[in-house]
Amino acid sequence: MSDNTQLFVYGTLMWPEILKAVIDRIPVMEDALLEGYRRLKIKDAVYPALIKAESHSVQGKLIRGLNYNEIVLIDDYEGDEYERKEVFIKTLSGRKEAAFVYVFSEDYRERLLDENWNPSEISEKLLRSLL
Repeated sequence: MSDNTQLFVYGTLMWPEILKAVIDRIPVMEDALLEGYRRLKIKDAVYPALIKAESHSVQGKLIRGLNYNEIVLIDDYEGDEYERKEVFIKTLSGRKEAAFVYVFSEDYRERLLDENWNPSEISEKLLRSLL
């Protein structure tokens, strides 16, 4: 893994203050789209899950320039519920690029709700509670 790793984020890591708390800096981010996946609510959680789902797509952010140590910190933040996978995302300019993403583990699927998770439902108070 190089010092120029790209990561697609779709949940709490889209907020710069959360990202700064995890890796101690705010890297360059841009809007991006991940096709073939769905972002769902998790029972008793404020953060979302990402699962494969044809005919769905997820809007999120592409983070550029992460180094190995930062990926390790993000791995720790994501925990056992997620597995890091390599996918292709689409930038707003229409470019396809490889990036890592954290997909919800099959081992925890019983916690998923059949409801889309919407970032606009996260309040500032809730965000602060995650810091």
